[in-house]
Amino acid sequence: MVKSKLLNYPETVAKLKNLIISDDFKTWINPLHREQLDQLRENIETEGIRDALVVWKERNILIDGHNRFQIIQDLKLPLESIPVEYKSFTSDEDVKDWMIRNQLGRRNLNSNELSYLRGKLYNREKKKQGGQKGNSNYSGKDEGIKLNHSSTADKLAKDFSVTSATIKRDEAFSNGLDRIGQKNPKLKNEILSGETKVSKADIQKIGKLKDIDSQNLSIAKLNAQAKVNAEKTLQQSEHLRKLDIKEEFRKNLNESTESISFEKLKVNIQKIVMARIVSIEDTLPEETQLLLGLVNDLHQCVKNFHPTP
Repeated sequence: MVKSKLLNYPETVAKLKNLIISDDFKTWINPLHREQLDQLRENIETEGIRDALVVWKERNILIDGHNRFQIIQDLKLPLESIPVEYKSFTSDEDVKDWMIRNQLGRRNLNSNELSYLRGKLYNREKKKQGGQKGNSNYSGKDEGIKLNHSSTADKLAKDFSVTSATIKRDEAFSNGLDRIGQKNPKLKNEILSGETKVSKADIQKIGKLKDIDSQNLSIAKLNAQAKVNAEKTLQQSEHLRKLDIKEEFRKNLNESTESISFEKLKVNIQKIVMARIVSIEDTLPEETQLLLGLVNDLHQCVKNFHPTP
């Protein structure tokens, strides 16, 4: 582990010891994937804390760096060495807006995560510009609200170098994912991470549906489709694994025609046996065909064996 440099004064250390973790803020941004979390821990163990924790100054609440702070506690790193940045905000909503924009400024987001966060921000900005019917700030002037929403989409499109139509599709995607998350949080996280592949258009459709029953039906169908896609992905991975083994089989059979040691020959025979068994799994031949094929392979291997001096 790298040696930590002392950064903080005693009053800052005292604040860190009493740092408040808000569940609302902690869950506001999608959690890191397992691989990302493992990589972050490894980086901190070898290089220390490179990015400062961000704290709401007026309330001493952590708003960025929840994973880092948990790792800091797990590793029992000295609080004197932890970089901290304090920011001022007037409300929880201001903090949440900042958190979204802060995430959107990072480089390691995939396309689903970008769409989700842009849509989430657009939805929040829209409500500030006139809200929705039923909200306390709803003006009732439909045309004016539509105009405000269009200008909001245009502004965000300019901020993030996309089209306003993309921003509006992002909103439907974000709403759809949040509805999926209410029923199946694990599926939502898997879609965001890219681990589970589903149609983006299907998620957008869920985000646009008004009827609760229709939403639930569409989510159930998407959940079933996600399971089918996951099974296909698993089958594809297994197929690739078999291809790798078959290639290893051919390689070892070719090596056995060269002058090799007896120990090397034994290893090759073991690999050939395993490869031959795997290579017939797709076609499932009769047991006799398997045995004949295996015998022929081993015969070829032994026949070409020339012991090295």
